[in-house]
Amino acid sequence: MKIAAIDMMFTWPPMGGSWVDFKHTLEELGKLDNQIKLFVPCFNYSYPRGRIESPLPFQVETINVRLRELIPSRYMKNLLLKVEDYKPDLIFIGDGYFFKVPLIETFAEKYPTIVRFFGHELLCPNNIKRWRNGTICSLNYLDNPWKCLMCCLPRYTMNLLKDRLHPDIFFHEFMITGSWRWFNTHRRAIKALSKVKGVIVYNNKFKNIFDRYNKNVHVVPGGVNIEKFYPLSRRHTNPYRIFLSSRLNNPLKGFILFKKSMSLIDSRKNNWQVLYTDEKDAGDNFLPLNWVPYERLPLIYRNSSMLVFVPLWEEPFGLVTLEAMASGLPVVVSNNGILPEIVKNGETGFVLEKNSPEELSELIIKLSENEKLGNQIGNNAREFVKENYTWKKIISENYSWIC
Repeated sequence: MKIAAIDMMFTWPPMGGSWVDFKHTLEELGKLDNQIKLFVPCFNYSYPRGRIESPLPFQVETINVRLRELIPSRYMKNLLLKVEDYKPDLIFIGDGYFFKVPLIETFAEKYPTIVRFFGHELLCPNNIKRWRNGTICSLNYLDNPWKCLMCCLPRYTMNLLKDRLHPDIFFHEFMITGSWRWFNTHRRAIKALSKVKGVIVYNNKFKNIFDRYNKNVHVVPGGVNIEKFYPLSRRHTNPYRIFLSSRLNNPLKGFILFKKSMSLIDSRKNNWQVLYTDEKDAGDNFLPLNWVPYERLPLIYRNSSMLVFVPLWEEPFGLVTLEAMASGLPVVVSNNGILPEIVKNGETGFVLEKNSPEELSELIIKLSENEKLGNQIGNNAREFVKENYTWKKIISENYSWIC
């Protein structure tokens, strides 16, 4: 089967988990006697897309785009011509954000089309995270279009007033795709979803939403390359290194929760060090790593003693958790989204019950003072991932329906 994959955000090396997922998915599908070609736009406005700096195990065609050419009617016409030359049997749409609906409209009438949702895109036009007024938002755009539009308009209005010449890329896409025309866009989204061959999501909460708009919704988890992410024989480092996958400027990633927890154990244990993915200084014993390239991540895990991943929002999946577990680290995660389903509490890691600083500090102390427990949890985590989350297993067990 010839598969034309289309991703409006893809870069490699990756800058996020969705591209890691899409790359490995396409790679494994290629191993199943499918011919793969990935089509991506290439431009650097606000966000570098289509930047391919290392080899990929499938064909890639980057389409150079000037900003004014990113208008859906122009870009989709050009993209359609490129894809038609390839003569695919199937269209596989990856990341797209506000371009998701125009992409489906362009291709679903001509080819069998499947679409992958990596996050809350199409469910939250505001911050793509369904987070409002300091808490998880229970609404979604497909079910509540008017309320969701009213929620996002203040943000985009302020964005326009702040920087008219260089608004952020999400605002730009929001405007040029006509997503602000709430009634028309909502109608188009519902119609588009009904026309695709299948929808792929990360968890059952997403499935319950999309089930109302498509009869063929599949829950497919992410995976991990266990040959790339593996443990060292000794994992209890000195000082005790805690890897925190969080940036200071993104409060939804849980940095404030973690910082409060560490303040509770300062007087009880000083022989620790926190590695975190930001360039800003967070105080004594905190070592900023800045942005960590994907190729360096395995080394970071292997030089850490545990992972703390405590997002406040509903994380759709969280590949960082699987990567740490594959690296033999005990993990502590928040009780949000799909994380409690990935981590078996007390066996392959720990799930916070109340997401409180006190609870988190006690677990950090427990693991840092008990090397045997940390190693046992880490070993269990590694074996659990090997049995359930290799990319080969994920793809072979979840993609047979596309053929």
